[in-house]
Amino acid sequence: MKPGNGIRSMNMETEQKSKRKSIDYKTGTFLRKPEALNFFSDDYLPPDLETVLKVQHYIEQEFREHKQPEYYANKVKRTLRCLNDLCQHYLEQSVYSLIQERIHMEVLRLLLHTKMTAKQIAYEMNISTPSYFSRHFKHRMGVSPQQWRKQQRALIMDADRQKEI
Repeated sequence: MKPGNGIRSMNMETEQKSKRKSIDYKTGTFLRKPEALNFFSDDYLPPDLETVLKVQHYIEQEFREHKQPEYYANKVKRTLRCLNDLCQHYLEQSVYSLIQERIHMEVLRLLLHTKMTAKQIAYEMNISTPSYFSRHFKHRMGVSPQQWRKQQRALIMDADRQKEI
């Protein structure tokens, strides 16, 4: 027997024992990691929820350039079906719905807080044609972008008048 074999087999036995009991079930911590992740602490997030939060962050950062759900699935190294299942579970929305909702919020923000026309907003948001943008907006909101802007500004003016009184 070579001198190194005894040490190597002893290390392998120790590794196997540590793999068998890698979680302390009383405290909910990993035994093998020095940082001992605690399942019951306030800062622990399940990996699936962490993935959903990453997707939300990526959508927030890149929704103007990337509107395809497959892009975000690849970014977090999940299949689109798996990612949609996670988003449905935690947010009750699909990835596509999250992207569309973020685009819609940005459109409303631009309409309300800028003087950009609907055509300029469509180009800013990389929407294929301004006419498609206007049709989609009207279908979703019930009024055209220009009418919505007028209504919201009128509501703001009324609220400002009420504050003065």
